[in-house]
Amino acid sequence: LFAEILTGAGPGANFNPQVRAFNYDGTTVTAIAKVSFNAFAAPGYGVAVAGGSVDGDPPAEMACAPGPGPTTSHPARFLGYNYDNQSVAPLPGFDTSLAGSTRGGRVALGDVSGDGKADLLGALGPAPSASSSVSAWRYATGTLVALPGLMTPFAPAGYGANVAAGSLGH
Repeated sequence: LFAEILTGAGPGANFNPQVRAFNYDGTTVTAIAKVSFNAFAAPGYGVAVAGGSVDGDPPAEMACAPGPGPTTSHPARFLGYNYDNQSVAPLPGFDTSLAGSTRGGRVALGDVSGDGKADLLGALGPAPSASSSVSAWRYATGTLVALPGLMTPFAPAGYGANVAAGSLGH
């Protein structure tokens, strides 16, 4: 069983916040035609994307944050999307923001709460004054619930933080 590959357009004024998905069977990569969409209405500057099962059942959902745009139209906002093998739709109640940056956000999904479901991890994009704080939310009954314990892995603050989740066996 192979995981699908999620991609988001990179930063730059010419790139829309387009998300695409691909199947990989060990030898061949093929596009999933029904997973090609713009995650945000504002054009330009790409999108950060992550995949994981926030509701505990397959298939995995997608979390997105806008790329590092130059204006206030690119706050650190996090949206979720569901793919049901037919179409992509917004995930109800999966919409939150972090204050403190106009340069987009960085996103990850991983089970940091230990409940068998992927949690949303979010950080600010690369603005010179952006905090490196990382926030986490659990998706429960159609809403995002903030997990306690905001962390700031780097000091002094500035330029946000990259974030990922995975089991390191600890």
